[in-house]
Amino acid sequence: MHHAPPNLDALVATIGSIAAKSPLPAIYYHYPALYGVDFPMDQFLAAASAKIPTLAGVKYIESDMKTLVKATGVARPTGEYVLYNNDPLLAGLAVGSRGAISYTTIFPTVRKMQRAYSSADFASAQQHQRTVSKYDAIIAKFGGKPAARVLPQLFEPSILMGPPRAPLEPISPTDLEALRADLKEAGFLHH
Repeated sequence: MHHAPPNLDALVATIGSIAAKSPLPAIYYHYPALYGVDFPMDQFLAAASAKIPTLAGVKYIESDMKTLVKATGVARPTGEYVLYNNDPLLAGLAVGSRGAISYTTIFPTVRKMQRAYSSADFASAQQHQRTVSKYDAIIAKFGGKPAARVLPQLFEPSILMGPPRAPLEPISPTDLEALRADLKEAGFLHH
């Protein structure tokens, strides 16, 4: 049974105990809508900075840009924290996000958006953001994470990811074919 940390100190202790198991940099996955854990990430980073030495940043899956602005300004003892956000990525780039950790199959468009933003071609960056949002809407229509799990095999049939983690249910064969059709119709899938 899943129990959410009751307060920010408990979250820091939990992430600290997990991060301590590896010498690799730790990235906290902040996704309150999915996991039901919702503490402001600027406060989390400030509280964690002295307690989790390997904490390098946050994958920030939330649309609250005010908190993202604050979180990108929290100093790390060894430099700065890296924050990645997905939705909306373009707004996140403007406030200090480094990019996205998202569906591999949309990354070419995300990279074009980042390059357009970096070269001050905001009209192109905005158009790429609209494309990413359109892609996300198709995936959301078919259940989000379970649909995202089958994306690699739609683009390359030899890649089979297996079922999603519990309690998520796999996408049905009917929905898989409907997802394929929607991606083709939208111009994302060409075979």
